[in-house]
Amino acid sequence: MSQDNEQARREESEIGVLIAKTAIKTVVYALVGIVLVAALFTTFFPYGAMRLYGDLGNKSRALECAERFLNGERQKYDDISPALDSKYVLALHSACSLSISLYGGARNDDERKERAEQVKKYTDEYLAVPSIAERNRLIDEYNIKRGGQPYYYHPSLYSYRDYLVRYNYLARIELGERNKWIYAGEQSDTAIFSNMFVNLEFAPTNNNIDEICEALNMLSAMIDYDFKRAGVESFGSLSENELGSIPAIADTVLTGWFEPLAAREGKTQLLRNIESKFELLKNYAVSMTVTDSESALHGLYVFRSLSNFADSASAFLTALASSRYYDGITTNDDVWRGNLGHINIEGNNYNMRDYYNNVLLPRYAGMLV
Repeated sequence: MSQDNEQARREESEIGVLIAKTAIKTVVYALVGIVLVAALFTTFFPYGAMRLYGDLGNKSRALECAERFLNGERQKYDDISPALDSKYVLALHSACSLSISLYGGARNDDERKERAEQVKKYTDEYLAVPSIAERNRLIDEYNIKRGGQPYYYHPSLYSYRDYLVRYNYLARIELGERNKWIYAGEQSDTAIFSNMFVNLEFAPTNNNIDEICEALNMLSAMIDYDFKRAGVESFGSLSENELGSIPAIADTVLTGWFEPLAAREGKTQLLRNIESKFELLKNYAVSMTVTDSESALHGLYVFRSLSNFADSASAFLTALASSRYYDGITTNDDVWRGNLGHINIEGNNYNMRDYYNNVLLPRYAGMLV
């Protein structure tokens, strides 16, 4: 009897093992099947896969699918312009957003450079699409009117193009291309932008002021990048003494801080040319015609761009003035210390940041009621 029980237990054990093995194989086959289906889906339906991975929060895979889709579509648009609502342009838009997000989350220098290459590639391609300005206008309109953001964020949302060219330039900085950027919608360089200011007929107008602001915002982003490179996350809150004692800048022989605005011998010609016309730009900003909330927002964007550049330039010049390796920059340069970040309105001298926060922003908010 005991032998019969032992035999029964042995058979039950063997059956259990068989069931377990079968279950494991079933799971493995199912997983393999899922992987194969996913691979086929990604290969044959890359646009849908991009959307799916994006919804799941897998940005890296979503970007891979976007690239696969774009690779298969680019040759279609050698001679014709893609429709602004086409899958091609939508995929380019997604690739820009995904690459910028992945660049911001890069964990090391190698990954940062890889992501920077992608940011540069996709933003270059997106901004080069003919008539893309119309799509950007619709994006701006949506972000401001239906995006649900509070009014004080609106100046940051005023221009999607500004957002893209700034990240395009940050990517170029990462890749060692500080003197190349997008200006006036075209591949350009700092020399072209600099030379514009020495033209005797130079004058800010409603047609060129946004492009000038985009370039200044790129340079402000460069200054922020270099402060972070020096270990400073928020330079705006630092005192003059604190700015002058940042170890990475003050105590090392490492050059190349804040190029192309600064060089070993001091301010570059680019910065001097900007300074020569900065008063003209500030006066234009406060004289812009305001008739409704849209024109008021445009004025906010322009004034804020100038104010941010003035604050950023003052901060980096203060930091370099205390470094013995930048003898050409001194702390008593009143062009930037006393004037760059201030503006005179009807005989009153204002700090630009205070005027923006206490006068211009409340005026805009009142127009939205």
